[in-house]
Amino acid sequence: MAEHELLRRIGVGAYGEVWLARSVMGMLRAVKVIWRDRFEHERIYEREFTGLRHFEPLSRSHPGLVDVLQVGRSETHGHFYYVMELADHAGEETAWRVEQYAPLTLGTLLQAKGALPVVECARIGADVAAALSFLHQRGLVHRDVKPSNLIFVGGQPKLADLGLVAGLNAAQSFVGTEGYIPPEGPGSPQSDLYGLGKVLYEMATGQNRLDFPELPPDWQDRDETDLFAELNETILRACAPDAADRHASAEAVRTELLLIQAGQSVRRLRRNERILTRWRRLGTVAVLLGVVSLGATWFTRDQTARANRRATAEAALRERIEDQERLIRMALYSADMNLAQQAIQAGNYGRAEELLDAYRPQDAQEDLRGFEWFHFWDRVTGDARGVLRGHDQLIVAVRVSRDGRRLYSASYDGTLREWSLDGLHELRRWEFPGSIVRALSEVSEGGLLAVELDQPPRTVVLNLTGGGGGITNRSSGSPSVVFSPEADRLLRANGMVLFETNAATEIVNARSLEVEQVLDQSGGRAWFAPGGRLLVTGPWDRSLRLWSWPEREPMGELAGAGTVMGVAFSPDGSRLACVSRQGLLQLWNLATQRRLAESSAHQETVVWDVAWSPDGARLVTAGNDQTVRLWDAATLAEVHVFRGHGSEVWSVEWTPDGGLVVSAGKDNTIRLWDGEPDPAALELDPVGQTPAFSPDERLLVVRLQTGDVRVLDPSTGREVLALGPAVELGGFVEDGSAITLLRPGGTVEWRDPTGGALLEAHRLDAGWEPAPTRVLAPSGRWLVAGDEDGTVRVYDVRSGGPPRPLDGHTGRIFSLAISPDGRRLLSGSRDFSTRLWELDTGREIRVFRGHQMSVSALEFAPAGGRFASGSWDDTARLWDAASGDALAVYGAHSTGVHAVALAPDGRTLAVLTGGSELKFWNLATSREAGVLQFDRGIGLGRLRFSPGGQWLAVVSPPGRLSLLPAPHPDSTGGPGFR
Repeated sequence: MAEHELLRRIGVGAYGEVWLARSVMGMLRAVKVIWRDRFEHERIYEREFTGLRHFEPLSRSHPGLVDVLQVGRSETHGHFYYVMELADHAGEETAWRVEQYAPLTLGTLLQAKGALPVVECARIGADVAAALSFLHQRGLVHRDVKPSNLIFVGGQPKLADLGLVAGLNAAQSFVGTEGYIPPEGPGSPQSDLYGLGKVLYEMATGQNRLDFPELPPDWQDRDETDLFAELNETILRACAPDAADRHASAEAVRTELLLIQAGQSVRRLRRNERILTRWRRLGTVAVLLGVVSLGATWFTRDQTARANRRATAEAALRERIEDQERLIRMALYSADMNLAQQAIQAGNYGRAEELLDAYRPQDAQEDLRGFEWFHFWDRVTGDARGVLRGHDQLIVAVRVSRDGRRLYSASYDGTLREWSLDGLHELRRWEFPGSIVRALSEVSEGGLLAVELDQPPRTVVLNLTGGGGGITNRSSGSPSVVFSPEADRLLRANGMVLFETNAATEIVNARSLEVEQVLDQSGGRAWFAPGGRLLVTGPWDRSLRLWSWPEREPMGELAGAGTVMGVAFSPDGSRLACVSRQGLLQLWNLATQRRLAESSAHQETVVWDVAWSPDGARLVTAGNDQTVRLWDAATLAEVHVFRGHGSEVWSVEWTPDGGLVVSAGKDNTIRLWDGEPDPAALELDPVGQTPAFSPDERLLVVRLQTGDVRVLDPSTGREVLALGPAVELGGFVEDGSAITLLRPGGTVEWRDPTGGALLEAHRLDAGWEPAPTRVLAPSGRWLVAGDEDGTVRVYDVRSGGPPRPLDGHTGRIFSLAISPDGRRLLSGSRDFSTRLWELDTGREIRVFRGHQMSVSALEFAPAGGRFASGSWDDTARLWDAASGDALAVYGAHSTGVHAVALAPDGRTLAVLTGGSELKFWNLATSREAGVLQFDRGIGLGRLRFSPGGQWLAVVSPPGRLSLLPAPHPDSTGGPGFR
């Protein structure tokens, strides 16, 4: 525990102690120390450590699990320990001292407050259920769900007490706490749900779990009686004595608790389920009666009519129940989209992928996914060239064969696997039952590969071409193993864990696996420079040690390198790059032993590995922030960020030709990335108008604030055509064969979108004057201008002549929109109204009122039957154009609405505010389904979906264009630029 100073003991248990500690970086942490001499049997001590092994790889993959930051074990002192994030302080002091600290658990919260509000109970319970679901889906159970094992970190409830976590096939021992253990005993997902039910009971009633199912005498006098009754339904089911009567899964518990949070009825949902089941049975009887009645006499016709009425009633009831269930599923969908977006924003791609993956439609299940789902999924999956799946635990290292055709991966699942990089499939595997693979060497010149195992700790050398290998048992394992340049020696650590420093390096005969020499004060990890004459080891006192090879004489050190996790050498052997636990990437001159450059990397989290490109121009690193990052090897300037991993990335490699980067880590996947990623997209000047997509979504036309019109490829952001200056952009005609625009002189032109040739032109009436608000129809036929006094002027471009004035508004026109069929016009005004007009005749069709300030944004739905409006009153509204009814109001925007856009599939409304906040709204439920933030500034924001819904163009108020991709599974849409 050299990296942590133990400050004060804050907890004592039967087997260990919890300490408040300070890391070398000054961060306060919790350290739990488990002592072997406090266990009656060795196997129970090992069971606790095994539980920690199960939990640690997953701990940072879900917000509802306490983060394990470091694990250590000392056979000499008879203990193991783990370092965790610190719980919130339970006291009222905002600036507390070390001697005041007490961890905030649900137990201490209930002692201080008694019963909690029902909505708060449901919120906490839903978070815990989500964490349990995450464990159960991975074959683990917690086995001791109770208030004292639920801590709060930043207000987020998290499952703690990791020692009892176990696999389903290893959870049979009787452990847990009285009152939280079901009649059948602990060790199953259903027993965890029972414990959660008792926790909910204590939160909701303020009573001891042993009082269950008694309710407080005053429960019917509470302000939230109905909600309490709903929550009690969930508690009673979770705590049912018979496991078969409980919820089917933790996710089912979470669903009910989310419904309670949303004010929905759990009891009504269950009643509807029972009614539907009964009606289905009755419907079967009705059908049989109908069949019999066909052969009966005339007096049985009444029976048939009754059966038909029952069948009709059944169908109507089934439809109502299915509609209600669909709305509930849509509400949960919206909530989970918000959680997925928050997980992406926090860099937790694994959590986001889990939330999104739950909405992939199964069999005949309705597809609920809208634009936001496809956009978030694109963000999560990233821009990998390929993904290899098969390992079911952490992949500790990947290595590429010297010919670049095969890949080797080592995992905590106890396997070493060989993959084809040509066909991206597994070729063969080596299994080591009961062990984890801790380290993997490079492939030697002679085709040898070495792995480090535990349980018991040993080294295995494999001949990849001829088979065979050797095994040596050691007193402790190693997180590092490397062949000497001659492949006749192996270098490995002696008794070193991942974050330890000041270990020793063993030099082992690669044939006999006998230790020949120990390099003291070397640090454990070892790397050979190109040419094979220099050995680098470390870390030792935050330095790297240099040794001559094969003489093994000290040659100096690189002082201040930190707790080094990975090292890479330039191809010419003159420079060394290293990455550290402290989140630094450093560059060193090996001849002078001087640091050349240093950069903070991966958001200052642990950086696990680094590799130098074969051409010497680039470095690639892998870190705890779930990213792989590309760097300029001369300046350490960041060049590119590869996103897509769902957890920490532990290993990274180049293929010998530099064409691919290979990475792997805690999400159990291997990902391949383009070693030459596309350069950054075109940096545009500020955009001055809503962009327009071609019907096939292959082109995007924009008008800049300077007036210049550019045609772009949305998949790359590259300019493909410049069309010169324009006053107004119409966009693409219906078949995509032309782009329409209004030139400064008052001429409307139709231009070829491929070469820019002029196809047609019409000059407006000589009296034409610009207006503050205007719109040119994509077809080019109509030009509409809105004036300060509320007048709307309509120009028929092809027939010519003076404009037709449309009178009705009494204040400035702020927004205009032409229907997709080109026959109707919407106008929004400072007079708080929206008016619908017939363009051919100028007839006013309808007036829409409801906004409390100016109507700033308008857009028709693709089919034209509905439209959306936005206002400075911070709301957006959805309207039925035919009836004039307001279908929904979308409020709670941070500032006035600048733009609205309706997705082509009719499921999503996008709203952009003056604060550059973009919200996705689910139209079926009128609930938020995600929020994105863009750059703030002065100006008007704009939005436009592409015709197929695979892009959303966002122009922030300062005029910066961003393209949000949402490629569907059957599409080839590119990633776009942001």
